[in-house]
Amino acid sequence: MDQKEKAIYLDSQIVKLNAQNINDLKKDIISNKSSRGRVCTHSDIDNTLHEMFIVSEKSKYVCPHKNQMKNKSFHVIEGLVDIVYFTETGRIRRIFHMGDYDSGIPFYVRLKKPGYHTLVTVSDILIIKETIDGPFKPSDTVYAPWAPDEEDKEGGEAYLENLRKTIIGYNNNNK
Repeated sequence: MDQKEKAIYLDSQIVKLNAQNINDLKKDIISNKSSRGRVCTHSDIDNTLHEMFIVSEKSKYVCPHKNQMKNKSFHVIEGLVDIVYFTETGRIRRIFHMGDYDSGIPFYVRLKKPGYHTLVTVSDILIIKETIDGPFKPSDTVYAPWAPDEEDKEGGEAYLENLRKTIIGYNNNNK
């Protein structure tokens, strides 16, 4: 059973992470079946800059959403992911196929303009660094009305499976 995402906030003047920190989070996510967890290098939701190292399993459904008035970037540390950017009505506008630095494909993308997007993990495990303007206000995140809520486990799984098929067709038609 999927549990709530684990989030660790680091409250230190200087924050350092190493591979062991992230590997411990990976092991914890796999053993607790939470499918996603994050280490936040900002101390709390009121910080003006939020940087998070997110570990996600392939099965994790992320409801398409947009972050109002926010700059946002993704940097892939390990694994492969498709970041799907949608129109306001849910049609795929663009897909950013990303991998780590050694993959030979883009490892970084910055979204300057708010728009609906989601992450579709391609590899079994994904480690990504997400950076976004803070502070966090729930009202700044708008979830797509045309997609299932993340609490809808069956709907989310079906939507994610359909999105994966659509991505394959999209990639084949846009070569």
